[in-house]
Amino acid sequence: MVLKLGLLISDDPDDYPIFYEAFDEIAKDVVILNVGNNEKAIRYLEGNDRKPDFLIIDLSMPGEETEQVFKAIRSAPALAAIPKLALVDHGPVSTPDTQVVFINKSADFVDLKKALRKLFAG
Repeated sequence: MVLKLGLLISDDPDDYPIFYEAFDEIAKDVVILNVGNNEKAIRYLEGNDRKPDFLIIDLSMPGEETEQVFKAIRSAPALAAIPKLALVDHGPVSTPDTQVVFINKSADFVDLKKALRKLFAG
C-alpha cells in the first residue's frame, strides 16, 4: 500500500489529534507530518524530495507569513497542484490558488471529514 503524505502546518497542538482521528476514519492510507509553522513548512517543501500529497494550513497562526508558504508553493510546479485545506477563524480568505478548500476551525467533526473528502476529490 502506498501511503499518502499530508503536511500539517499549524502551531495549535490540538489540531494534530483531530486530523489523525478524522483520517483514521476516512482514509487509512494517510500519514500526517506536523511541521508546526510556516517557516518549517517552507524548509520542508524546499528541502525534501518526498513532496506531500496534500497540505493542511492554519491561516490563523499569529505572526506567521502564510502568504510566503503559498508563494513557495506557487513557485514550484511540483507543489502548485497539491491540494490544500485552509483552516480559518472566519470565512474564506482571498488567494489566487484554486486548489484550496476552506474550513472554519470551529467546524464540527462531521464537517471536517466532509472537507477532507472534498480535498481528496479535487
